[in-house]
Amino acid sequence: MSLLILNAKETRRLLPIAECIDVMEQAMHAASSQSIRIPPRTLFYLQDDSGFFAVMPGASKLMNSYGAKLVGYHPGNARRNLPVIRGIVALFDHETGEPQAIIDGGTVTNIRTAAASGLATRVLARPDAKTCGILGAGALAAEHVDAMARSVKCWRPTSPDKPGRRNDAQVTVYNSPGITAQDLYAAQYVLAQARREGIGSSVPF
Repeated sequence: MSLLILNAKETRRLLPIAECIDVMEQAMHAASSQSIRIPPRTLFYLQDDSGFFAVMPGASKLMNSYGAKLVGYHPGNARRNLPVIRGIVALFDHETGEPQAIIDGGTVTNIRTAAASGLATRVLARPDAKTCGILGAGALAAEHVDAMARSVKCWRPTSPDKPGRRNDAQVTVYNSPGITAQDLYAAQYVLAQARREGIGSSVPF
């Protein structure tokens, strides 16, 4: 038995935004039909209140997969020029419980969040829409521009604190109930692509 480990660069290569938008459509259908189980997440603040740790589980028998996103939030990292949100997605075989993969969680979160917005834009934007406003200029803003511009070609990013300024240290923490269907579907897609292309590091387990 081996465990596949995928870093941020490998995860990004395996999850192009255009393909992830289509994966998000599948995930939304799964969430609506309740064919995926998403328990409430567990979150606790660190003892010095410098950040928090969250565990977000989910399971899909249809995909033969369950897992959890494990996320640490450290706002002080902005001063260190480090990502404020860091984490992993751990995937397991639904039938046997065999650990399958550890995937960079920050990359999955950024791409799938933007892809979900891209899907919403594709479905809900008027055919003659020409402008898309993005409130915020943090780590997710560039991902959103890439995803949403596929349906609306013009965009105007705005940062509430200093208009016109791009600040990659700003982040938005989403109060999702758990790993979400989007995370699980995106991570499972990454795993399938990695196996197909032979990408990632396999370690005995």
